[in-house]
Amino acid sequence: MSEPTSTAGPGARGRRELTYAVLLCLAGAGLAFWAATRTWSVELIARASLPPSRHTRTGADLLPWVSALALVGLAGGGAVLATRGRVRRLLGGLLGLLGLAVAAGGGYGLVAGFAG
Repeated sequence: MSEPTSTAGPGARGRRELTYAVLLCLAGAGLAFWAATRTWSVELIARASLPPSRHTRTGADLLPWVSALALVGLAGGGAVLATRGRVRRLLGGLLGLLGLAVAAGGGYGLVAGFAG
């Protein structure tokens, strides 16, 4: 019995993997940008006989660089399509580091929100 062979060659597999990588990069960067515009912390300020005053802060208010890095990630997703070979691998590594920085900023925002 022979095993079924795939009719798609190595080029089709590479294009499919590139498509998944670019789509995941764009989705992650878009999600990070969306999350940076949401409310991350709410501060209630007590006032004598009045109801407490409510002050909200978004992720962009607390860490303005997170939304900037998310936009760079969106641009990098498109740049991956325009490059090849070593430049594409270097760009992929930079985008990975950028994703780690965005995740670290989100973690910092979470910890700072509970500490304050």
